[in-house]
Amino acid sequence: MCGILGIITPRGSVANISREAFDAVRDAMQHRGPDDAGTWQRQNVLLGHRRLAVVAPTSAGHQPMPLVDTSSPWGTASNPRAVIAYNGELYNDSWLREQLDLEGKRCISTSDTETLLRWVDLHGAQGLGMVRGMYAFAAWRADYEQLVLTRDPLGIKPLYYAQVVSRGVEHFCFASELQAIEKLLRAIGVACEPDMVTMSAYITTIRTTLGRRTLLRGVCCMLPGETITVDASGGELRLLHARVQTNLERPDVAHAASLVRETVTASVRAHLVSDVPVCTLLSGGLDSAIIASVSRTPLSFCAGAQEAGVASPDFAFAKEAAALYGMRHTEAIVTREMFMEEWPAMVAHNGQPLSTPNEVAIYHVARTLRSAGCVVTLSGEGADELFGGYDLALLQARQAWQSGRITCAADAGEFELDANASISRAMKPHVLTPAALRAAEHDEHLTQFYRETFTEIAAEREDDDPLQAHVRWQRRVNLTGLLQRLDTATMRAGVEGRTPFADVRVMRVAESLPMRDKLRVEGDVVTTKAVLREAFSGDVLASILRRPKASFPLPFQSWMQAMTHVLESSAFIREWVTPSARQQIARDPGGHWHIAWPLMNLAMWRG
Repeated sequence: MCGILGIITPRGSVANISREAFDAVRDAMQHRGPDDAGTWQRQNVLLGHRRLAVVAPTSAGHQPMPLVDTSSPWGTASNPRAVIAYNGELYNDSWLREQLDLEGKRCISTSDTETLLRWVDLHGAQGLGMVRGMYAFAAWRADYEQLVLTRDPLGIKPLYYAQVVSRGVEHFCFASELQAIEKLLRAIGVACEPDMVTMSAYITTIRTTLGRRTLLRGVCCMLPGETITVDASGGELRLLHARVQTNLERPDVAHAASLVRETVTASVRAHLVSDVPVCTLLSGGLDSAIIASVSRTPLSFCAGAQEAGVASPDFAFAKEAAALYGMRHTEAIVTREMFMEEWPAMVAHNGQPLSTPNEVAIYHVARTLRSAGCVVTLSGEGADELFGGYDLALLQARQAWQSGRITCAADAGEFELDANASISRAMKPHVLTPAALRAAEHDEHLTQFYRETFTEIAAEREDDDPLQAHVRWQRRVNLTGLLQRLDTATMRAGVEGRTPFADVRVMRVAESLPMRDKLRVEGDVVTTKAVLREAFSGDVLASILRRPKASFPLPFQSWMQAMTHVLESSAFIREWVTPSARQQIARDPGGHWHIAWPLMNLAMWRG
């Protein structure tokens, strides 16, 4: 694992960062598997960092990293003008360094951490629109007495925070992981209770966040592209929320296929920059095959199940693609026994329920490739959400618009909520007790969030087709969850997952395309990601170009019977879930997997 963790109090309250809080940060940073870990404390600020060294894997990249500039009164080693704790990678590092050179701020190491530190010191949060990469960081600017926290525009790297009062002192705590911030809050004497509104939203959407809300009451998740500036110069902390404005040029889409090919190819090559071995995840589908056709990494890996001698269909397609691109290929087979062991272990490690069973498969393949010596892997997340890969969902939305079921953007948000529900709102009274429904506010916040968020997304631009807003919805909501899934699973194995499709330049190109370049319907023939298929038709096997979408198919439904005991052993579930729902799952968990999966995860999470 790698990540950041920290705490800040108002100026003059240095004594109130308790020894317990310091120990909690230090202990979290010493978690199994880092290349290096460290803490930094001055006055009322405490930063911690645990590093997975990928670029400049030497002491030059050690964090938290101070900026020492002797031309400034804040320029001593004991009192640096700025300090950063940063998780991620920059994909335009060389360009940023050129700009810094022009402004007389030359970097002295090859670490992209130093690049980011100097850039933020020079330009503040306003300069982040020129940064291309995946990142979550906290930068302390001593001369302003401000802590700047930022999450990248696509939400590839997570960041959680909480503003609390403990022992009469205000604290702002943050961390890359939910379980880490929970540990930190407990260390300063703040109890962490479940947020029943988000819990009810989870069993409907299988997403562990609802906007900023998390499954822990009072703990928030930073939104993709959000910046929070914490001003600690006065007697109380003042927070300012802002959005990162990407200052990238709008592309010319006169020749869509060639533009997409050029942009995706450049993104894959940018994501290959590393000082440690890089490999490719091959699922046997279009997206990973496109990445493999460009990356040509020496090694590739595929995850899938093998049950009763029948192997996942992904294996054959992935093996064929690997042979075409000259990759040495490995299959990471997920067995029933391994799945049942790792599922509760991942819930405990993450400090929250899993969103999908595929997280276990991702962790297994990440562990496999790490044992083969790879530290970075490329993955295909983002193509479906940017280029229109979900044909059934989009066609259902189109029919709903045409039939009058959807009449406005707010209706479209509610349509998305119902069309993708694991446990529908109508089913909730049969699953949750009356007390639980009251505590969840009868899902009023969930419904309002979907209506308001879709309205906001639809208003972002004029569209050639109402489905464009649904594609942006998938990018804003669905992709963020998939990226979190990839990050937590790979990081647990000490692997950095990179996503060339989930890139700001690729996003700008994809969102500039007309709908016909994404979803094409010609009679009975439906073509998803049409422009991607056209752009890379000469590089991808015809069998993969024609293959229907599949997503890490695991026969987990038939494996769930062995875990039904967790529902009755969980006091949390017995209090909030109706006896009839528990009995129904116990009789046939596979047949009711859409109910069993989220409830079993909650049982493992809260006990």
